[in-house]
Order: sequence, then structure tokens, then C-alpha cells
Amino acid sequence: TKLLSSKWVIPAAKALGTINPGNKDAINTLTTELNIRTPERIYQTAKALGRIDPGNTRARSELIELLHNRDKSIVCKAAITLFKLDSGNL
Repeated sequence: TKLLSSKWVIPAAKALGTINPGNKDAINTLTTELNIRTPERIYQTAKALGRIDPGNTRARSELIELLHNRDKSIVCKAAITLFKLDSGNL
């Protein structure tokens, strides 16, 4: 059963992770969302996942992969997010 429309999954999981950092349901939902292979969706999901689970290697690897994207705005956003994750300021 699909509980949320696709456009609300990331904001809902992000909110749940903000209220309860490290929440396994939020982490699992966002990890599943990484399978939707559009650069903006991957970026938004990896960024949210990095916020609620800073050591998440899948979020980090997806952001690193985005550094090779043709869309320079995605590259810039991914680089800034990686920098913030590494400095603990996301």
C-alpha cells in the first residue's frame, strides 16, 4: 500500500528524521528513494539522508557520483552538501 504520493516522501522522511535523528524508518524510506534515478531526486534524497544519518555511506557515494553529472547546478549542490557533511554543518 502506498501511503504517500511520491512528492511527499522526501519531506515526510526528512521531518521524521529531524524530529528523531537516526530514525530507522526515515533512513530506510530515503534509502529506497535513492533508486529513483533522476539527478535532482537523488540530490534531494541524499541530502536529507545525510542530515538524519550523517555517516550514511550510500548518501555520500550518491553525492560523489553526482559530481560527474552534466548539470552544473547539480554538481555545485552536491559539492556543497558533501563539504557540509564532512564539516558537520549540514
